[in-house]
Amino acid sequence: MSTKGVFVSLPEDVIKDIDDICGGPSLPEEKKRAGTAGGRAAWVRELIYNALGRTPPEDVHELRKRRFQELVEQKIDSAEQDDWPGTLTRLRKLKQDGLSLRQIAKVVSQEGRKTRRGGKWSAQTVRHALLKS
Repeated sequence: MSTKGVFVSLPEDVIKDIDDICGGPSLPEEKKRAGTAGGRAAWVRELIYNALGRTPPEDVHELRKRRFQELVEQKIDSAEQDDWPGTLTRLRKLKQDGLSLRQIAKVVSQEGRKTRRGGKWSAQTVRHALLKS
């Protein structure tokens, strides 16, 4: 049994008890976030908050995902779509809002914005545009 992270200082029998309570060293598939292993730390965090009778804080990844969806759904003025300075402003705003470069590329693509050369948006083109501006 591997003991990493916060579990490094816990005895093996305590880790086994945690795994027994949680149903194993990993979250059930329906509770895992996409792209994560869903390990013990998530279970333990939930157990601690429940034991204290408190509501766990909202998952940072869920907050970012919801914020991303809100930004995708926003409508922009069509006159702004062909405006490169406006596009740069939009890129900076999305970055400031905490979106990843890949998410920013998806948002500006869905908004119909063009790259400087009229190509497709990618994380790399977003990075380049932000660095050059």
